[in-house]
Amino acid sequence: MTDLILDEEKIAALEMAGCLKNRYYIVLEPLQDEAGDEDGFAIRAYATHPTHNEIEGEKVVNPTYVVLQGLLGAVHEDFENLYDMGLERVTLETLSEIVPEEDLKPEHKERIKGMEGNVIQADFGNILQ
Repeated sequence: MTDLILDEEKIAALEMAGCLKNRYYIVLEPLQDEAGDEDGFAIRAYATHPTHNEIEGEKVVNPTYVVLQGLLGAVHEDFENLYDMGLERVTLETLSEIVPEEDLKPEHKERIKGMEGNVIQADFGNILQ
């Protein structure tokens, strides 16, 4: 039996094959330096949903696609603030593990409940109102 060798192209194809239809994905891949330390990341985005819709005969950009592009732009253009916001969320997550729930401020409880384990969920509903 031969060893399976995966090059970057095959890995990307496997990654895309794992994406469900009608979704937008942002994939962050930790990168290692020569010493094996994680010192950065690569970012990729996949759209398995049409990026444009036709409404009354007019081509309109899907609002979720616009947000996806905004998130990618924030990573590139406003990385420091984005990183600071991430640190705040990690701090809240750590706080929830140390402080009993009844001792947390209500606004912290609400924010922490959106971060359970390795799953972070948020629903923004209808953003075009």
